[in-house]
Amino acid sequence: MDRLEIHRDTKLGLQPYYFHEGGSTHAPTIAGLFASTPSLSARPDREGLRQYFARQPDGRRTCFEKVSKVPLHHLLTKQGNTLALAEEETKWPALIPPSRWIESLTFAIKSILGQSRRPALALSGGLDSAFLLALCRRIEADITVVTLGASLPGYCEKETTLAAAKSLGCDDVLILEAKADDFIQALPAAIAAGETPLYNLHPVSKWLLARELRRRGFDTVITGDGADQVFAGADSRNYLPIVGAMTRAAGIALACPFLDCGMAPRAGVVGSDPDKSALRALALDLLPPEIAHRPKQPRLAPDFDLSIYRTDDHDARLSQLLGQPAPPPIAGPSNTLWATATLLYQQIGGLD
Repeated sequence: MDRLEIHRDTKLGLQPYYFHEGGSTHAPTIAGLFASTPSLSARPDREGLRQYFARQPDGRRTCFEKVSKVPLHHLLTKQGNTLALAEEETKWPALIPPSRWIESLTFAIKSILGQSRRPALALSGGLDSAFLLALCRRIEADITVVTLGASLPGYCEKETTLAAAKSLGCDDVLILEAKADDFIQALPAAIAAGETPLYNLHPVSKWLLARELRRRGFDTVITGDGADQVFAGADSRNYLPIVGAMTRAAGIALACPFLDCGMAPRAGVVGSDPDKSALRALALDLLPPEIAHRPKQPRLAPDFDLSIYRTDDHDARLSQLLGQPAPPPIAGPSNTLWATATLLYQQIGGLD
């Protein structure tokens, strides 16, 4: 009997996919897996939950028993009613030389634009998205440039973003405003979409952006996501699957040229240094030096008071599962984890 390929990880987990461990069902979402598998009950996976709380998911475990994610560099297959994971072959294709990186990225962008009815390019204040904007300007792409104007001290990059756009000859940037209340009110829907707990609400900015773009009629958002993984060897497991799932749930395609240009399979081999020196050297041909050499700034959202999403009953259950007392209802990563884990189990089930 032939073995059927169900899902192959080709973009470092950007498109999460789940399966019933030991069963025969699979789905793009955890909620969808439960809906299609009546025999599978939502029960917390203690070890999976602990991994997320330690910010070190292994890429396979989820927060639910017998629900697994297809891990990096694996494919899910099915023969008859039996599901199986297989590792990708490690015989990588020839490494794309730096002289062809711009060509490869440009080809990826053109391919994305050719498949999109109404695309947008999400611009932040950093190197990666500015690099993509420069390439779009070079090929005279008809694309809307958009940024999220989060009115949050120490987090909003609107002024830096607008300055970068202007330096590249782009004076027309669509600014989507978001306030603290928008992050807090959107959290239940964002957690239902991402299907994992969060220690910081930065991924919610992707949800807000994607949801608003969809509302305005866009069908694709191009981002600089993936550059840290390709050029610096950053671990994708605690970020790319979450923003990929959120964007997908918002009904808009997430296009990442750095993951579509043939370099993603060699993530961390192209240039595994935290400063992304290889990309910066390349960027000097396209960007002003102040952008090409701009230091990487970790982007975490401010800590919000999320106590409204915690309950005594759920705190007690989570405390039992984790073997630790519930943190005080004070804004911070611990409170965020407990609040978002509560929301996750409320959305899907498992704590009652």
